[in-house]
Amino acid sequence: MRQVNWTSRLSSVTIALLMFTASLMGYLMAAEDSSEKKELRSEEVPNFVSSPGHPVFSQYITSDNCVYCYEYGSPAHHNIKTQHPDDYVYISYQSVSYGDTDTARAGNTPGYNWPWSTSGAPDSYWGDRLDERASGCGSNTCYDSMFASGGGMSSSTTSQYSLTASVSGTGSMLDVTIEVEYLGSGSAPSNMYLYAAMTEEICNSYSYSDGSRGHNCWKSWLMSDGEYRTQSGGSGSGFQSVTLSSNSASYSWSVPSGQVNGGTDNALVVAALMTGAPSTGASNEHVLTATDSNMGPLIDVGITDFIADNQNGNLGFVSGDSLNLNVEITNFGVESYNDGGQISVFELSGLDEVYLGGGSVNNMASGATQSLTVQFDSSHIDTYPSGTTTFRARLSGLTADRDSSNNYADVNALHDMAPVANQPTAVASVSIDRGDTIQFESTALSNDLVDDMTTMNPTIHYALSGTDFWDDAWISSSELLGSGGNARFLHTIDAPLNADVGPYDLRIRWTDSGGQQGDWLLAEGAFTLHNGLPVVLNGDSSQYAGMPTVKVETEERISAIGLVHDAETPLSMLTIDSNSPEFIEWDPSTLELLVNFDEVVRDSEGNPIPQGIFVSIDDGDDINSGMMMFNVIENGAPRWAPIPSQSFDEGGSASISLTGFLSDTDDSGNPIPTSGLTLELISNSDESLVEASVSGHSLSVSSLDDDSTGMVELEIRASDGSKTSDTIIV
Repeated sequence: MRQVNWTSRLSSVTIALLMFTASLMGYLMAAEDSSEKKELRSEEVPNFVSSPGHPVFSQYITSDNCVYCYEYGSPAHHNIKTQHPDDYVYISYQSVSYGDTDTARAGNTPGYNWPWSTSGAPDSYWGDRLDERASGCGSNTCYDSMFASGGGMSSSTTSQYSLTASVSGTGSMLDVTIEVEYLGSGSAPSNMYLYAAMTEEICNSYSYSDGSRGHNCWKSWLMSDGEYRTQSGGSGSGFQSVTLSSNSASYSWSVPSGQVNGGTDNALVVAALMTGAPSTGASNEHVLTATDSNMGPLIDVGITDFIADNQNGNLGFVSGDSLNLNVEITNFGVESYNDGGQISVFELSGLDEVYLGGGSVNNMASGATQSLTVQFDSSHIDTYPSGTTTFRARLSGLTADRDSSNNYADVNALHDMAPVANQPTAVASVSIDRGDTIQFESTALSNDLVDDMTTMNPTIHYALSGTDFWDDAWISSSELLGSGGNARFLHTIDAPLNADVGPYDLRIRWTDSGGQQGDWLLAEGAFTLHNGLPVVLNGDSSQYAGMPTVKVETEERISAIGLVHDAETPLSMLTIDSNSPEFIEWDPSTLELLVNFDEVVRDSEGNPIPQGIFVSIDDGDDINSGMMMFNVIENGAPRWAPIPSQSFDEGGSASISLTGFLSDTDDSGNPIPTSGLTLELISNSDESLVEASVSGHSLSVSSLDDDSTGMVELEIRASDGSKTSDTIIV
């Protein structure tokens, strides 16, 4: 918003109207929504402005309630400074209201001659001259042309002088040093003065109506003989006169750090070397050069590394370990640093700093580093779970150090605690037979910030409950599975066949990367070993030999190998018995079962079906039982189907073909034709009643008289040449 002193050109009525309108506009603009204006708004993309190639000095008049100031004027100055940090020097005189700009808060104090406008903002004066003025501002580039043209200064003048300013914090004071050097030929001019001020680089003390903050706000004048003036106090009646009898001079001030809201890092010294007293309203070139404490050679010594190493190489420490506290500092400045300082190392105990040791800052070339090691005996430290001990390294007594944020560093040394075991968890059933395997998963709490599951190792033992005979011979493996929160160890226990049956306890403890061992955790009755029962195998077992095949009506010896199994007891030491009539005996010497099936059982379609013998098996400790299945087939002998009773009248006769009632198999039980069978009559139960004969496969029977009746049994034998089979016909 452009509010400048034009009253000499306007009538009184017009002046009154303009003042009312301006006040109303200022009020309305100040009442704008400021919720999104927390920093200087710079909505326009600033054009790059060319530098004149020499320092340019500007004095900027701004006000809290000036809309054009925070929307355009302040961003415009800051954009130039950002683009040309070593060529542009400016100071902001910030008042409360643009209607009254020459206030003490803005810098109009005793000892300073205020030649600038007393109302209206934004406004700026360049080169400390009234004739180099840029009133008002409506864009973020409004001052670019004034800067590019030199701002009332020239390189032929500025090139003859060197001006540097620095500020550093020492306790509650800010120490300022300004050095002047004449670079021209001949003698340096006389009647020179040093315009100098302390400012806030970011105006934390003042904010615009929208909540944003400008830069380089005046806070105090640095006056002659080390004195200073603030808006409400201080002393000094004029600026420091400069005499360069040896072509160089240095001046210093010490001011309260409370002048600057934000501390040393926000303190910015603005200085200009002038011929004649500053700010007299002159309209000729009289600023010889200008600088601020952010310009010129960077002086910055900072801590680049601070570590706490255990001398034994462990990541953490236990009480009594010795630590090396290693500090590395670096000269980040563009020139050598030779002004001393102190490196100090502390232990933090609550809010207190306990000094442990330190050393002096050496002379350091640009980019050079310096290391310091302080040894620390941790015997007095009481470590605790997930605990740390904090150490601090600090740089102090530096001269003109530009960045105090890197002058201290903290490091935490981790307390190394013994791990705490968690209860192991069985993966499956906790009851197993001897000879089987059981697995447990285990985890632990590291109890510190040093270790995790990848750096801790478990030791696990087992013992028959109540014996305390701890051992680990059965533990075949312990491997780490998973990662992160899912990491755990898997322990595999292979119980031997000769192990004692009963409940077993587990105990487990953990060792961390530093060798810290936790306490044993006891898991009573963690698993139980049972006697491995003898079993009758079936198709579900990989050891099953398959269903044995036996011939009907034949005593068969069948090997029990693959039919019966005991994980602990040899087959020869088992007792096998059965009440089934098909079971004859068990021979442990040959490991054979003797069986005899008297028939082939068939399904509805005539196919043989398996038959079983229910057996009991005794291993001396326990008895188990099961059904042993057999495939019963024909034994190769001819077979007779039932033949219905035949009859005929007295005195008569009858004949029947027997082929349809015969069947035959080979020795493997496979059917073969019956044509090869021979039949013979073996007996006739009543030869006085009938006469019988066999011809081929036909049976003929005739009565011996006409009056006799009765029942006769005829026994017929079929033979295949090696085996025979008999049947009775009635």
